[in-house]
Amino acid sequence: ATSPVSIVHIGDSHIQADISTGTVRELLQYDFGNAGRGLVSPLKMSGTNEPADYTFNSRSPWNTVKLMSPNWRQTVGFTGASIRPTSNTSEITIGTSGKDDYNPFSSVTIFHNVKLTVKGITDENGNSLSFRSIPSRDYTQIMLPSPQTKISVDFTSAGDLTMFGATLSGDRPGLFYHAIGNNGAAYETYNRIGNVGAGISPLRPSLVIISLGTNEGFGRLDTGAFARSIDRLVSNIRAANPDALLLLTTPMECHKRVTKTRKVRVKNKKGRYRTVTRT
Repeated sequence: ATSPVSIVHIGDSHIQADISTGTVRELLQYDFGNAGRGLVSPLKMSGTNEPADYTFNSRSPWNTVKLMSPNWRQTVGFTGASIRPTSNTSEITIGTSGKDDYNPFSSVTIFHNVKLTVKGITDENGNSLSFRSIPSRDYTQIMLPSPQTKISVDFTSAGDLTMFGATLSGDRPGLFYHAIGNNGAAYETYNRIGNVGAGISPLRPSLVIISLGTNEGFGRLDTGAFARSIDRLVSNIRAANPDALLLLTTPMECHKRVTKTRKVRVKNKKGRYRTVTRT
C-alpha cells in the first residue's frame, strides 16, 4: 500500500509512558515501514510525564490543563493535554529525540482550536526554513522543504487558541502507531472530553485499540455505569470513524496486597506489658 496504515491506541498510564506501545511501534514499523513518529502531545508542558523519544516545549509562557485536572479552565482535546499561549504571538518547538534512532519528518500537523497563523519556521540550528501552511478547522498542516528532526514554529492566533498535540510524518509509506495515554484515565474520563472520535478522525485510523478499565477496577465499580461508559466511548469513536476496526483490551492481571494485623500484649525485659501490632 502507498498510503500509510494508521493505528490509534487509547489508554491510561500504561499507554502514556509509551513503554509497551513504543516497543509495538518499533516492531511493527520494522516489518511494515516507518511512516513517522506519529502523534505527540504536550504532556510535560501540561504538568505530567511524557515519552523520551520526542520534544514538545516552548520558550513562551502557556496556560496548561491535563485530562485528570478536576476543573478544566480551558478546552481539553482528544489527547488529554491542553496548552494555551498567554499572548497571541507565541512559539512552539516540536521534534524527535536524538536519544533514539534517527526519525526525521517532512510534515507536521498541529491540532488546535481557533485560528492559527504560521509566521515562520526554524530548524534546530536556528536556520529559517521555507514552508507551506495548510489550515483546516481543527488542525494546521505544515509542509517542510526537507526532512527535519526538530523545528520551532512562530505563530499568531486569534481568540483563545488551545493546542492539543501534533503528528510528525515522514510522508512515506509504512505504518503510524499513535498512542494517547493519560495517567489515571478511565472510560468516563475520555467521555468527559466529548469528541474523542472526531479528534482522532484526521489520523485516519484503520484500527483503534482501547486499553482502559484498570482505574475503574481499583474503586467501587457500578457494572451498569461501567458498561454505559464503554458503550458511550465506543459509539463516539465509531460514529466519526465508521471504517475503523475497534479492539478493546482487558486490564492486565494484578494482585491487591492485603495484610491482616492483630493487637497483642507482649512483656519487655523489665516485665512490663505493652500492646503491639503484628501481622
